[in-house]
Amino acid sequence: MTVEMASEELETALSARRYMYAALQSLFGNEPSSERLQAISLPLLREASAVLGIGGADELSEAIEIASTDLEKLKGEYTRLFIGPNELPAPLWESVYVTKERILFHRRTLEVRNFYRSEGLIPQMYPSVADDHIALELDFLRSLADRIVDACMLGNRVEYGKALDASRRFLEFHLGTWVDAFSEGLARIGQGDLYPAAGRLLAAFVHADEKVLKGLLG
Repeated sequence: MTVEMASEELETALSARRYMYAALQSLFGNEPSSERLQAISLPLLREASAVLGIGGADELSEAIEIASTDLEKLKGEYTRLFIGPNELPAPLWESVYVTKERILFHRRTLEVRNFYRSEGLIPQMYPSVADDHIALELDFLRSLADRIVDACMLGNRVEYGKALDASRRFLEFHLGTWVDAFSEGLARIGQGDLYPAAGRLLAAFVHADEKVLKGLLG
């Protein structure tokens, strides 16, 4: 599928993947609040999931609705999972998953930073957190998704192809290499909570998106 074949169906799919990156970035990148949860449109989340052919949106939507009724409990869960002070079951940094020592600020952190810079993009939250934080990686992919949608609508084949390829390479060499381990870490805390559900949807989406990007690039 090429930019010349831009159709309503293609634009819908590209918009769906952009929305998925934005919604998941919001969930993992910030302490929960009623405003952030309400900003995630559950109908759009389900629709985007259906367009991309992945499951898990219904489970996550239900978890968001339940969690919204007890925000203090959800904040405590976010702290326990992602801040501490105890050992974190699912750290938010790529370097933890690619080193036997599970350390932060590994050379992969610098590789991620250089990837951002190669595309002229500085994600939100930089430099307050390490470059390989999952929220920064998701925001980077969301920014590339913006470029893809814009280039498709304008018929700009060069920018369209460049942004698609950058997204594919970033998933192949970075987020796609550790998203399963991250999701599995969250799954160990239980099956029905918001963050395990978000982790399962994230892993399914990332692997589906890798296939989508390869197909679009031909």
